[in-house]
Amino acid sequence: MKKSQKATNKKPQEPSFNIQDTDYAPAGDMFEIGAKVQVLKKGVFFPARAGKLFMLYKHYNALEEISSVSNNQVSSLRSQLE
Repeated sequence: MKKSQKATNKKPQEPSFNIQDTDYAPAGDMFEIGAKVQVLKKGVFFPARAGKLFMLYKHYNALEEISSVSNNQVSSLRSQLE
């Protein structure tokens, strides 16, 4: 059998992740109580953004109390999710 006739049954390589590629972020379904879940942080900003949102949630009692800079950041995050 020639090389050109051989079947190439190579499986696509799965990406490899280590424990260093993970972080903890607030759990969406238990956000109010501060529960955290382990998430992949490699190449995404989710853990940092979720942590910032949780910090704002704990520190302020209403959206009107948040500073204008933080409020603009929250608004931009909200628009990205919609």
